Amino acid sequence: MKMDIRLNIKLKLFLVVFISSLIILALINYFNYKGAKRALEKNAYELLSIQRDMKKDMLINYMSEIKHDLNDHSRNIIYEINQLPHSNELDLLRKLSVDVSEDEDVDLAKYDYLYDKIDDPTELEEVYFDLVVISKTLLSDKNGVNLYIFNDSGDMLFSTYRFKDFLRNIYEDDFKGEGILKCFLQLKAGSSKDEDSKNVVTDLSNYKYFTDRPVFFAGARSRVKGANCYLIMMVSVDDINSIMTGGWKHSGKTGETYLVGTDFMMRNDSRFLIQEPDRFFRLERETGFDSEKIDQMRVLSTTILLQEVRSAAALDALRGNEDTKIVFDYRGIPVLSSYSLITIDDFKWALLAEVEVDEAFFEIEELKNEMIYS
Repeated sequence: MKMDIRLNIKLKLFLVVFISSLIILALINYFNYKGAKRALEKNAYELLSIQRDMKKDMLINYMSEIKHDLNDHSRNIIYEINQLPHSNELDLLRKLSVDVSEDEDVDLAKYDYLYDKIDDPTELEEVYFDLVVISKTLLSDKNGVNLYIFNDSGDMLFSTYRFKDFLRNIYEDDFKGEGILKCFLQLKAGSSKDEDSKNVVTDLSNYKYFTDRPVFFAGARSRVKGANCYLIMMVSVDDINSIMTGGWKHSGKTGETYLVGTDFMMRNDSRFLIQEPDRFFRLERETGFDSEKIDQMRVLSTTILLQEVRSAAALDALRGNEDTKIVFDYRGIPVLSSYSLITIDDFKWALLAEVEVDEAFFEIEELKNEMIYS
């Protein structure tokens, strides 16, 4: 009897110690898990915010370089214009553009028209074709599409390539609402006798005389013997697209960065349209996105100015806030989103760096499973 009692007491003590040990071990594992989870979550948030800030710096530097290089080339262009032997060089420049247009059989609708070399150029023609060479160098360096020169009255005096807008006046009705007119008016509004030049860039837009891709315009104001002269470069969206969509190998399987304008339209291509178009369009249909816009994106293979983004992150960024949080993205998928506002001249973009939640916290899920089953 006494033996049985002693065994029961020993068993009870063993069970108490064993269960207490299990509880202590479980508590240690729990607090270790919570600490590791916080560290992994912090790491995920920080990595995404670093990527956001890196893209933001790259974009701001790119826009600054565009303005700086346009300003540098404008000095060379103004120098050439000043070589024209005439009391009003800008009027002569327009006359030269008209004469060259009339002398050569040119399809003005063709973008890829190249000026032919001439065997015995006159002094005027030499200056004119020097302008062509200088402007082509700038366009080549900056992925530009065309370079225009306007006078104070809005008359186009020169363009490197000849679209259907060639030698038109920028105040004509056809230019209403166009980015090139906005650029011109911003330059003109900043005119000052005490200021030799000013540079501006515009938001992305479609241009009716160049239908290949959305573009933006960069402008510089200079003076030729007291007269205002406006240089406006039409620039391809390709470099902005490269900045925002580049570096995917560092973004995992679902990470992407993109821009959203104040009209809530995307300003670069979605990674998912490029990499997984079938899944992208399926998700677009499932979220009830405009079927006409989906068809346009499919035909044009772009989301620029077509994909609407009204996520909580985009809205908060456009209000001027900066944060990193979990939201639903434009495809209706939960993502970890790190966002900020970019202000360039008179327009604003929301910049978002995002990764799907499942991937962002994959290591945390693995850790939890390891602790449960170990």
